[in-house]
Amino acid sequence: SQNVTVTVNAAAPTIDSFGASPSTITSGGSSTLSWTTTNATSCTINGSSVAVDGSMTVSPTTTTTYTLTATGSGGSVSQNVTVTVNAVTPPPTIDSFGASPSTIDEGSSATLSWTTSNATSCTINGSSVAVDGSMTVSPTTTTTYTLSATGDGGNVSQNVIVTVNPASGTVETRTFSSGDVPKSIPDNNSTGVTSTLVLNDGHSIQDFQVTVNITHTYIGDLVVSLISPSGTEVILSNRAGGSADNINQTYTLTNFNGLDAVGTWTLKVKDLARYDTGTIDSWSLAIKATYSSSTHDFPSTDTPISIPDNNTTGITSTLNVSASATVTSFAVTVNITHTYIGDLVVTLYAPNGSTTVLSNREGGSANNINKTWTVTASSGLAIHGDWKLKVTDGAGVDVGTLDNWKLSFSY
Repeated sequence: SQNVTVTVNAAAPTIDSFGASPSTITSGGSSTLSWTTTNATSCTINGSSVAVDGSMTVSPTTTTTYTLTATGSGGSVSQNVTVTVNAVTPPPTIDSFGASPSTIDEGSSATLSWTTSNATSCTINGSSVAVDGSMTVSPTTTTTYTLSATGDGGNVSQNVIVTVNPASGTVETRTFSSGDVPKSIPDNNSTGVTSTLVLNDGHSIQDFQVTVNITHTYIGDLVVSLISPSGTEVILSNRAGGSADNINQTYTLTNFNGLDAVGTWTLKVKDLARYDTGTIDSWSLAIKATYSSSTHDFPSTDTPISIPDNNTTGITSTLNVSASATVTSFAVTVNITHTYIGDLVVTLYAPNGSTTVLSNREGGSANNINKTWTVTASSGLAIHGDWKLKVTDGAGVDVGTLDNWKLSFSY
């Protein structure tokens, strides 16, 4: 007889399936590993024993490869699965957002300031702004400002309210005239000459006009501009008019609407060519705004008075102010009928003895003076007492009359 031996080798184990769901997660998230095997007597994943068929939850903090090893009588087999971990994109944050001051009077301003983190863009009430910054706002009514910050990690918003107290007082149009004119305009000089007008009242401007009277023999030489108390400069005339004489014009401007009228306004005139010369004769502002003080008028009671011709003594009209108040500026309105106002010197005397020359033989051959001047008293002036207006005629032939005059005080 003869024997034959048949050797039967055990079947090798197989990994029928091995996967991760999801295979990509965000840091802090989880994935489920699932697997099935055949002919395996034991399994490990990354060295840790697991069932031959099963699943497990993993939460890697970085991208990780998981190795399933299946072992049986017939040997062992391995298979890899990788779980990709994406870093979390941090959301934008608004670190600070505020208004200073948060409550304002109508016509005033507040400053919005803000800082953010992880933001790529920002808007305030829909308008683009820097991710960190500040801006000045001048709302006319109580307003909510919404800062929205956007970044790769999302978006966030925050509100700030600026409360506006309505301005007390009355809305009206008042006219203010410069008291430091006439002023000669230097010829062919880029620095030019300035005349100033100081206002102590007027909030939330609604309408604005500036009237300019300049004597010049070639107005195409001139650049005329108005500068507001905040420094905004508006060109009124830029070498316009060619060889024409004189500027006597009223300009309506919207540049200052909503702003405060209080402060120093400056009229600037530059002559940028040779030969022709001239003078700022007068200028005035007519401003419709909210005025916190009331205007009190004191008219003359001893007019009309004839002005003696070619007489340096002239005439004096006395006006008594019975009210008691202290002001830093006031208006004086004078109406004179005369056929050659270049003959006249008009001077105002205050109760404390201070003197203001309103008109010193200006205006040439023009007829009549009908004008309002704003006079500034920087240290404060008590208005109670006798005020005097003196008018002298320094040349012959032409005659006239002081028709009337008045003082206007706001207090």
